[in-house]
Amino acid sequence: MRRRALSFVLVPALVLALPGFMAPQAFDFGASTWSFTEAKAKFAGKAKGIGKLKDTQFGDGTLTLNGDNTWGLVYDGDQIASGSWAVEDEFDRSIDLFLADDGLIDLPTYMQDTAEAAAALFGIDITIDLDTLVLEKVVLKVKPNTKAGTVKAKISATYKYTGTTDGLGQVDAETTLRGKLTGTSDEQPLANVLPR
Repeated sequence: MRRRALSFVLVPALVLALPGFMAPQAFDFGASTWSFTEAKAKFAGKAKGIGKLKDTQFGDGTLTLNGDNTWGLVYDGDQIASGSWAVEDEFDRSIDLFLADDGLIDLPTYMQDTAEAAAALFGIDITIDLDTLVLEKVVLKVKPNTKAGTVKAKISATYKYTGTTDGLGQVDAETTLRGKLTGTSDEQPLANVLPR
């Protein structure tokens, strides 16, 4: 009976020592930079009385998360958005990003310019004025590889604006423009996002 009691006590102790039962890894994303090669940017818009437009681009991007919980996104050489970021706790691998301050100006300007340039490729001259943000969802999901000692991240950023468009005989045509950016970052050392 004593042997059975002893083995019953030892089994939980051995189980607790297995890697799968180790304490969760904490992260520190402040002052981290994520580089995206060939990130995909898709745009879809429509203007009443003018028509619909779709465009897909690929470009390099860099997302910087600062220690003061602000962030900035550079895409294809231009800063297109900025704001604040948050996580639920130090163990969270999913980072939420919100537009703020100049990001509210940079992003619609970038989207307007991109849509106007895409229309120009078809010989259509339009002027877009986006003024209202109606959808904002940006998530950066971090994927660590503890065996390799590396980490990478996937970004999914969706924005939708409304506004007006002038062109093809229309003035102040009701307009909706949606943009989505997706990509997987280059790998970097896992130590870069561990508590310092």
